[in-house]
Amino acid sequence: MKALTEFFIKNNKLTLVLTFFVFIFGLFSLGRLNAESYPSVNFAMATIKTMYRGASADDIEAKITKPIEDEIRKVSGLKDVKSVSQSGESNILVRVDMDNEDVEEVLSDLQKAVDRVSKLPQDLEERPVYKEINSEEFPAIELAIVGSNENRARDLLADAIKEDLEDSKSVLGVRLIGFEEREFSIRLSPEKMRRQHVSVNEVMNAIKTRNVNIPGGNLKDTAKENLIRVEAKVTTVSELQDLLIRTNFTGQKVYLKDIADVLDSEKEKFVKTRFNSEPATLAIVTKKAGADTIKLV
Repeated sequence: MKALTEFFIKNNKLTLVLTFFVFIFGLFSLGRLNAESYPSVNFAMATIKTMYRGASADDIEAKITKPIEDEIRKVSGLKDVKSVSQSGESNILVRVDMDNEDVEEVLSDLQKAVDRVSKLPQDLEERPVYKEINSEEFPAIELAIVGSNENRARDLLADAIKEDLEDSKSVLGVRLIGFEEREFSIRLSPEKMRRQHVSVNEVMNAIKTRNVNIPGGNLKDTAKENLIRVEAKVTTVSELQDLLIRTNFTGQKVYLKDIADVLDSEKEKFVKTRFNSEPATLAIVTKKAGADTIKLV
Protein backbone atom coordinates (compact mmCIF):
# COMPACT_ATOMS: atom_id res chain seq x y z
CA MET A 1 0.00 0.00 0.00
CA LYS A 2 2.93 2.35 0.83
CA ALA A 3 4.53 1.68 -2.57
CA LEU A 4 1.25 2.34 -4.35
CA THR A 5 0.81 5.65 -2.50
CA GLU A 6 4.36 6.72 -3.33
CA PHE A 7 3.75 5.86 -7.01
CA PHE A 8 0.72 8.16 -7.28
CA ILE A 9 2.53 10.96 -5.38
CA LYS A 10 5.52 10.83 -7.71
CA ASN A 11 3.31 10.61 -10.82
CA ASN A 12 1.02 13.45 -9.86
CA LYS A 13 -0.03 14.21 -13.47
CA LEU A 14 -1.27 10.63 -13.95
CA THR A 15 -3.11 10.90 -10.64
CA LEU A 16 -4.87 14.10 -11.75
CA VAL A 17 -5.90 12.51 -15.07
CA LEU A 18 -7.29 9.40 -13.36
CA THR A 19 -9.14 11.54 -10.81
CA PHE A 20 -10.62 13.64 -13.61
CA PHE A 21 -11.87 10.53 -15.46
CA VAL A 22 -13.38 9.08 -12.27
CA PHE A 23 -15.18 12.39 -11.65
CA ILE A 24 -16.55 12.51 -15.22
CA PHE A 25 -17.63 8.85 -15.03
CA GLY A 26 -19.42 9.57 -11.73
CA LEU A 27 -21.33 12.51 -13.21
CA PHE A 28 -22.31 10.42 -16.23
CA SER A 29 -23.54 7.56 -14.02
CA LEU A 30 -25.43 9.94 -11.73
CA GLY A 31 -27.54 11.17 -14.65
CA ARG A 32 -28.53 7.61 -15.52
CA LEU A 33 -29.51 6.46 -12.04
CA ASN A 34 -33.15 5.44 -11.65
CA ALA A 35 -35.15 6.88 -8.79
CA GLU A 36 -37.07 4.15 -6.97
CA SER A 37 -39.85 4.52 -4.39
CA TYR A 38 -39.11 1.07 -2.95
CA PRO A 39 -35.99 -1.11 -2.98
CA SER A 40 -35.96 -4.05 -5.39
CA VAL A 41 -37.07 -7.08 -3.39
CA ASN A 42 -38.08 -10.52 -4.62
CA PHE A 43 -40.99 -11.57 -2.39
CA ALA A 44 -41.45 -14.94 -4.14
CA MET A 45 -45.21 -14.54 -3.69
CA ALA A 46 -48.27 -14.53 -5.93
CA THR A 47 -51.97 -13.88 -5.47
CA ILE A 48 -54.97 -15.49 -7.19
CA LYS A 49 -58.18 -13.46 -7.04
CA THR A 50 -61.56 -14.63 -8.30
CA MET A 51 -64.81 -12.66 -8.28
CA TYR A 52 -68.17 -14.50 -8.16
CA ARG A 53 -70.92 -11.98 -7.47
CA GLY A 54 -73.84 -13.07 -5.32
CA ALA A 55 -72.24 -16.25 -3.96
CA SER A 56 -71.99 -16.92 -0.23
CA ALA A 57 -68.70 -17.58 1.53
CA ASP A 58 -69.48 -21.32 1.69
CA ASP A 59 -70.16 -21.43 -2.06
CA ILE A 60 -66.95 -19.52 -2.76
CA GLU A 61 -65.00 -22.02 -0.64
CA ALA A 62 -66.51 -25.10 -2.30
CA LYS A 63 -66.82 -23.92 -5.92
CA ILE A 64 -63.89 -21.53 -6.34
CA THR A 65 -61.19 -21.74 -3.65
CA LYS A 66 -60.97 -25.52 -3.23
CA PRO A 67 -60.71 -26.41 -6.98
CA ILE A 68 -57.97 -23.81 -7.43
CA GLU A 69 -56.08 -24.97 -4.32
CA ASP A 70 -56.30 -28.62 -5.42
CA GLU A 71 -54.64 -27.71 -8.72
CA ILE A 72 -51.91 -25.38 -7.47
CA ARG A 73 -50.88 -27.76 -4.68
CA LYS A 74 -49.66 -30.10 -7.43
CA VAL A 75 -46.88 -27.60 -8.14
CA SER A 76 -43.64 -28.51 -6.36
CA GLY A 77 -41.60 -25.87 -4.59
CA LEU A 78 -44.39 -24.08 -2.72
CA LYS A 79 -43.78 -23.00 0.87
CA ASP A 80 -47.39 -22.44 1.89
CA VAL A 81 -50.82 -21.58 0.50
CA LYS A 82 -53.25 -19.31 2.36
CA SER A 83 -56.79 -18.53 1.22
CA VAL A 84 -59.65 -16.29 2.27
CA SER A 85 -63.17 -17.04 1.04
CA GLN A 86 -65.72 -14.31 1.55
CA SER A 87 -69.03 -13.33 0.01
CA GLY A 88 -68.50 -12.88 -3.73
CA GLU A 89 -64.70 -13.12 -3.65
CA SER A 90 -61.88 -15.66 -3.30
CA ASN A 91 -58.30 -14.62 -2.48
CA ILE A 92 -55.38 -17.06 -2.41
CA LEU A 93 -51.84 -16.12 -1.37
CA VAL A 94 -49.02 -18.46 -2.41
CA ARG A 95 -45.41 -18.32 -1.17
CA VAL A 96 -42.53 -20.06 -2.92
CA ASP A 97 -39.67 -21.75 -1.05
CA MET A 98 -37.09 -19.26 -2.34
CA ASP A 99 -34.25 -20.81 -0.31
CA ASN A 100 -34.35 -24.16 -2.11
CA GLU A 101 -36.19 -23.57 -5.41
CA ASP A 102 -35.89 -21.56 -8.62
CA VAL A 103 -38.50 -18.86 -7.96
CA GLU A 104 -39.10 -17.91 -11.61
CA GLU A 105 -39.64 -21.52 -12.65
CA VAL A 106 -42.01 -22.27 -9.76
CA LEU A 107 -44.07 -19.11 -10.41
CA SER A 108 -44.31 -20.02 -14.09
CA ASP A 109 -45.60 -23.51 -13.19
CA LEU A 110 -48.01 -21.91 -10.73
CA GLN A 111 -49.52 -19.66 -13.39
CA LYS A 112 -49.93 -22.65 -15.72
CA ALA A 113 -51.70 -24.53 -12.93
CA VAL A 114 -54.16 -21.65 -12.45
CA ASP A 115 -54.88 -21.66 -16.20
CA ARG A 116 -55.57 -25.42 -16.05
CA VAL A 117 -58.33 -25.13 -13.44
CA SER A 118 -61.55 -26.26 -15.13
CA LYS A 119 -63.91 -27.19 -12.29
CA LEU A 120 -65.29 -23.69 -11.91
CA PRO A 121 -68.92 -22.50 -12.16
CA GLN A 122 -70.21 -22.11 -15.71
CA ASP A 123 -71.67 -18.68 -14.95
CA LEU A 124 -68.35 -17.28 -13.68
CA GLU A 125 -67.93 -13.93 -15.45
CA GLU A 126 -64.11 -13.80 -15.35
CA ARG A 127 -61.32 -16.33 -14.96
CA PRO A 128 -59.15 -16.24 -11.80
CA VAL A 129 -56.68 -13.35 -11.92
CA TYR A 130 -53.09 -14.45 -11.25
CA LYS A 131 -50.60 -11.76 -10.19
CA GLU A 132 -47.03 -11.96 -8.93
CA ILE A 133 -46.07 -9.58 -6.11
CA ASN A 134 -43.14 -7.55 -7.40
CA SER A 135 -41.68 -4.65 -5.41
CA GLU A 136 -40.69 -2.86 -8.64
CA GLU A 137 -44.24 -2.93 -9.98
CA PHE A 138 -46.01 -1.07 -7.17
CA PRO A 139 -48.30 1.85 -8.10
CA ALA A 140 -46.22 4.93 -8.91
CA ILE A 141 -48.96 7.57 -9.06
CA GLU A 142 -52.73 7.93 -8.67
CA LEU A 143 -54.82 10.30 -10.77
CA ALA A 144 -58.32 11.51 -9.87
CA ILE A 145 -60.69 12.43 -12.70
CA VAL A 146 -63.38 14.68 -11.21
CA GLY A 147 -66.53 15.96 -12.89
CA SER A 148 -70.05 15.09 -13.91
CA ASN A 149 -70.66 11.50 -14.98
CA GLU A 150 -73.87 12.27 -16.85
CA ASN A 151 -74.05 9.99 -19.90
CA ARG A 152 -70.82 8.43 -18.54
CA ALA A 153 -68.83 11.53 -19.55
CA ARG A 154 -66.29 11.20 -16.70
CA ASP A 155 -65.80 7.46 -17.19
CA LEU A 156 -65.35 7.83 -20.94
CA LEU A 157 -62.66 10.43 -20.29
CA ALA A 158 -61.01 8.15 -17.70
CA ASP A 159 -60.99 5.28 -20.19
CA ALA A 160 -59.39 7.51 -22.85
CA ILE A 161 -56.74 8.67 -20.37
CA LYS A 162 -56.08 5.04 -19.43
CA GLU A 163 -55.38 4.11 -23.06
CA ASP A 164 -53.03 7.09 -23.50
CA LEU A 165 -51.10 6.29 -20.32
CA GLU A 166 -50.69 2.64 -21.26
CA ASP A 167 -48.92 3.73 -24.46
CA SER A 168 -45.98 4.88 -22.32
CA LYS A 169 -43.05 2.46 -22.34
CA SER A 170 -42.59 2.92 -18.58
CA VAL A 171 -46.19 2.02 -17.65
CA LEU A 172 -47.04 -1.58 -16.86
CA GLY A 173 -50.77 -0.97 -16.55
CA VAL A 174 -53.49 1.39 -15.38
CA ARG A 175 -56.30 0.27 -13.08
CA LEU A 176 -59.53 2.28 -12.84
CA ILE A 177 -61.41 2.40 -9.53
CA GLY A 178 -64.95 3.73 -9.33
CA PHE A 179 -65.30 3.16 -13.07
CA GLU A 180 -68.80 2.31 -14.31
CA GLU A 181 -68.77 -0.05 -17.27
CA ARG A 182 -71.47 0.36 -19.88
CA GLU A 183 -74.41 -2.04 -19.68
CA PHE A 184 -77.74 -2.30 -21.48
CA SER A 185 -80.66 -2.82 -19.09
CA ILE A 186 -83.73 -4.68 -20.34
CA ARG A 187 -86.86 -4.27 -18.21
CA LEU A 188 -89.40 -6.86 -19.27
CA SER A 189 -93.12 -6.18 -18.88
CA PRO A 190 -94.93 -9.31 -17.59
CA GLU A 191 -98.26 -8.01 -18.85
CA LYS A 192 -96.98 -7.40 -22.40
CA MET A 193 -95.21 -10.78 -22.40
CA ARG A 194 -98.43 -12.60 -21.45
CA ARG A 195 -100.30 -10.73 -24.15
CA GLN A 196 -97.74 -11.79 -26.79
CA HIS A 197 -97.26 -15.28 -25.26
CA VAL A 198 -93.49 -14.77 -24.92
CA SER A 199 -91.37 -16.42 -22.20
CA VAL A 200 -88.23 -15.11 -20.49
CA ASN A 201 -86.14 -17.96 -21.92
CA GLU A 202 -87.30 -17.05 -25.40
CA VAL A 203 -86.09 -13.48 -24.89
CA MET A 204 -82.75 -14.61 -23.46
CA ASN A 205 -82.11 -17.00 -26.34
CA ALA A 206 -82.88 -14.27 -28.86
CA ILE A 207 -80.43 -11.88 -27.19
CA LYS A 208 -77.67 -14.52 -27.04
CA THR A 209 -78.17 -15.34 -30.71
CA ARG A 210 -78.04 -11.67 -31.70
CA ASN A 211 -75.06 -10.61 -29.57
CA VAL A 212 -72.21 -12.71 -31.01
CA ASN A 213 -68.67 -12.22 -32.27
CA ILE A 214 -67.25 -15.46 -33.63
CA PRO A 215 -64.70 -16.48 -36.30
CA GLY A 216 -66.09 -18.07 -39.45
CA GLY A 217 -62.95 -19.62 -40.91
CA ASN A 218 -61.11 -18.84 -44.16
CA LEU A 219 -62.40 -18.24 -47.67
CA LYS A 220 -59.79 -19.14 -50.28
CA ASP A 221 -59.61 -18.62 -54.03
CA THR A 222 -56.80 -18.78 -56.56
CA ALA A 223 -55.54 -15.25 -55.83
CA LYS A 224 -56.05 -14.59 -52.13
CA GLU A 225 -57.36 -15.82 -48.80
CA ASN A 226 -59.93 -13.91 -46.74
CA LEU A 227 -60.77 -14.31 -43.08
CA ILE A 228 -64.47 -14.54 -42.27
CA ARG A 229 -65.81 -13.30 -38.95
CA VAL A 230 -69.36 -12.86 -37.71
CA GLU A 231 -69.53 -9.55 -35.84
CA ALA A 232 -72.97 -8.90 -34.39
CA LYS A 233 -72.26 -7.21 -31.08
CA VAL A 234 -74.98 -4.83 -29.92
CA THR A 235 -73.70 -1.25 -29.74
CA THR A 236 -76.85 0.93 -29.48
CA VAL A 237 -80.22 0.87 -27.75
CA SER A 238 -82.08 0.97 -31.07
CA GLU A 239 -80.38 -2.26 -32.18
CA LEU A 240 -81.69 -4.01 -29.07
CA GLN A 241 -85.13 -2.49 -29.38
CA ASP A 242 -85.44 -3.78 -32.95
CA LEU A 243 -84.37 -7.29 -31.94
CA LEU A 244 -86.82 -9.82 -33.42
CA ILE A 245 -88.09 -12.18 -30.72
CA ARG A 246 -90.65 -14.17 -32.71
CA THR A 247 -92.45 -14.31 -36.02
CA ASN A 248 -95.34 -16.60 -37.07
CA PHE A 249 -96.89 -17.91 -40.27
CA THR A 250 -99.25 -14.95 -40.54
CA GLY A 251 -96.31 -12.55 -40.66
CA GLN A 252 -96.87 -11.09 -37.21
CA LYS A 253 -93.59 -10.06 -35.60
CA VAL A 254 -92.76 -9.46 -31.95
CA TYR A 255 -89.81 -7.17 -31.25
CA LEU A 256 -88.06 -6.61 -27.94
CA LYS A 257 -89.42 -3.05 -27.76
CA ASP A 258 -92.95 -4.51 -27.82
CA ILE A 259 -92.44 -6.32 -24.51
CA ALA A 260 -89.67 -4.41 -22.70
CA ASP A 261 -87.99 -1.08 -22.04
CA VAL A 262 -84.32 -0.95 -23.10
CA LEU A 263 -81.99 1.47 -21.30
CA ASP A 264 -78.36 2.44 -21.95
CA SER A 265 -77.00 2.37 -18.39
CA GLU A 266 -74.03 1.16 -16.32
CA LYS A 267 -73.17 -1.94 -14.36
CA GLU A 268 -73.85 -1.93 -10.64
CA LYS A 269 -71.06 -0.09 -8.83
CA PHE A 270 -69.45 -1.93 -5.89
CA VAL A 271 -66.83 0.74 -5.10
CA LYS A 272 -67.51 4.48 -4.82
CA THR A 273 -64.59 6.91 -4.97
CA ARG A 274 -64.31 10.60 -4.08
CA PHE A 275 -61.63 13.29 -4.30
CA ASN A 276 -62.00 16.36 -2.07
CA SER A 277 -65.57 15.25 -1.30
CA GLU A 278 -66.47 15.15 -5.03
CA PRO A 279 -67.35 11.96 -6.95
CA ALA A 280 -64.33 10.85 -8.97
CA THR A 281 -62.83 8.04 -11.01
CA LEU A 282 -59.34 7.02 -9.85
CA ALA A 283 -56.62 5.87 -12.25
CA ILE A 284 -53.82 3.94 -10.50
CA VAL A 285 -50.69 3.83 -12.66
CA THR A 286 -48.22 0.97 -12.14
CA LYS A 287 -44.71 1.28 -13.55
CA LYS A 288 -42.64 -1.44 -15.16
CA ALA A 289 -39.74 -3.01 -13.33
CA GLY A 290 -36.63 -0.85 -13.62
CA ALA A 291 -38.44 2.24 -14.89
CA ASP A 292 -37.49 5.64 -13.46
CA THR A 293 -40.27 6.65 -11.07
CA ILE A 294 -39.62 10.41 -11.19
CA LYS A 295 -39.40 10.42 -14.99
CA LEU A 296 -42.64 8.44 -15.22
CA VAL A 297 -44.50 10.83 -12.89
